[in-house]
Amino acid sequence: MTDTAHKGRGFLHLARGFMTEGKQKRTVFAPQPILISSLALPANRVISVEVDDNEDVEWMWTSLPEGTKYISGYTIVKKAD
Repeated sequence: MTDTAHKGRGFLHLARGFMTEGKQKRTVFAPQPILISSLALPANRVISVEVDDNEDVEWMWTSLPEGTKYISGYTIVKKAD
């Protein structure tokens, strides 16, 4: 699956309260942005992702020219055993 598909899946979970029967969901919050300047962060940045108990999140950072960094995407991966 692509990041876009994962984002869409996460959005459906949050927007519709969707929950897979028999599986526990957990919310993973994105790391805090690193602010170097007073510029505002994009409104569409990732705040959190809802995943199954057997899943984890790999975060994708975006760096701006002045040094500000924020989470702009993610990939849901299966947890290592």
